[in-house]
Amino acid sequence: MVIHHRLHLDAEIADPILESFGLSFPANPNGRILIPDVSEDDPSWPRIAMFLNEYHCAWAAHPANASVVARYGSTKDSLADFALAKFSGAERKNAPFLALTASLRGFPQPQDVLEFYKMTYRTACPSCRSGSEQVLPIHLSAEPKWAASRGIFQLNWVEDELLVKKEMFDEVFRPFGIPSRPVLDYKSGAVFRDVVQLDISLKSDVDLSKATYDICQLCGARTYNRDGRDYAPLPLGSPGPIFKSNQWFNPFHSIVYVTQELCRSIGESGFRGAYSIPCPAQPVA
Repeated sequence: MVIHHRLHLDAEIADPILESFGLSFPANPNGRILIPDVSEDDPSWPRIAMFLNEYHCAWAAHPANASVVARYGSTKDSLADFALAKFSGAERKNAPFLALTASLRGFPQPQDVLEFYKMTYRTACPSCRSGSEQVLPIHLSAEPKWAASRGIFQLNWVEDELLVKKEMFDEVFRPFGIPSRPVLDYKSGAVFRDVVQLDISLKSDVDLSKATYDICQLCGARTYNRDGRDYAPLPLGSPGPIFKSNQWFNPFHSIVYVTQELCRSIGESGFRGAYSIPCPAQPVA
């Protein structure tokens, strides 16, 4: 596992600090400096890490950010550093479970987040949406146009549901006994022929002993924070080849897990679009 950083910096604040470190990067027309990828095993990382500390201090002290600092207690530029762990093939191969996600592609319908949730889900809490239960099929504006090898995707606002090409579903998921839901045309209500939604009804608790969380002010439920710089939380049970976490994560989703066997079948199928994050072999001490 190697941590990679994508930096997006305010050029006015960053430029003099970069210069003092002997670094220079061009700004875009929006006045931001983009450094798309630097890993923590890169020889330049120690110097960039020191620069980031000074940048955040300068950002918090800048008059333009005074209202954000006063209102939210911010001490860092939240847009500046997006950190993400990248895993080796061996780490994925040795994981007992993997969190499954997919490339984002468009929006469900209606394309209004509140109307979509109101139509599609029965929600226990209108604030944090914990305990949401899908009661109607997902609707799309049109049948997906699949690239040559793409077979699976996710929609914005729905991070714990997977839409799959019918051919991939029959080849990969159906043999594991995984059911599906229809996906409908929003205008006509017709069932699309070439895409289905995986019906993931099984659930398990996951190890969150080290996780931070927010408490909903309306219902008191905990909503946990995921750390993109680490392994996915380890499930404490194995109810089936694909399942969701009982626990709710920011923003408004559970985690979808697959077994090593199903993950391998997805990878060997030749269909593209799925991404996996391995879990540790045992709970975090």
